[in-house]
Amino acid sequence: MTLQTPGDQVTRMPESMHGAERAPHEPAHATQTPLTVLIVTPSLHAGAADAGTVQLARILAGAGHRLIVAASGGRLVGDVTTVGATFIPMNLASTNPAVMLRNAMWARVDAVSRDDLDGLVRLERAAADRTDPPRQVVVGRSVWDAALEAYYAEHDRVLTDGDARGPDLLVVGEERTGEPVGAEEGTTARLRDVRQTLHDPEDHHDWVIEAVVDCDATDSAGELVLATVAMRRL
Repeated sequence: MTLQTPGDQVTRMPESMHGAERAPHEPAHATQTPLTVLIVTPSLHAGAADAGTVQLARILAGAGHRLIVAASGGRLVGDVTTVGATFIPMNLASTNPAVMLRNAMWARVDAVSRDDLDGLVRLERAAADRTDPPRQVVVGRSVWDAALEAYYAEHDRVLTDGDARGPDLLVVGEERTGEPVGAEEGTTARLRDVRQTLHDPEDHHDWVIEAVVDCDATDSAGELVLATVAMRRL
């Protein structure tokens, strides 16, 4: 997410306001000039970064600044415009399938590391809504909740350092043909199975997030269509 603002402005006090000519205890107030702020983010679907964009827009709009938000779209667009920001639709996300896949799985790791149940639910719903008609979510709130409780009963946290992002912890299977997760019965597509291993403090690497990518739906939507099928202990 990129934030661009003009340089800091300093209002100098006229000479006549210095020294004895100024009334005792009279505060000197700097004039605040409203800024036009451009916030650029790949999407406004869900997750910490997207929610952070909404929060930042709310803070800046509340301070009287003019907001412009550019993103590909998403479920949180209404939240941005409600605070008074101008939304500009713009495709800023990477179209590299490998990058999209890595980012999608990492978004789930990040949410798990923060025990962010709501964020995980939003990620699954956003992915399911990228098809027409929208698909059913297989791993919903209750499934995520049970998995998080079980993981944190064994480990006190999820590491998100450089090792956690290592290629050895993300495995993408060979392309196969099958029924996409959450799709209407009888639907077939090119699929890939994905496994992201969680980096726990003890290096046990005994918990994984498993998902399935619908390659055909991804090509059609221009966005990654990925559905989580499990978060489990090996």
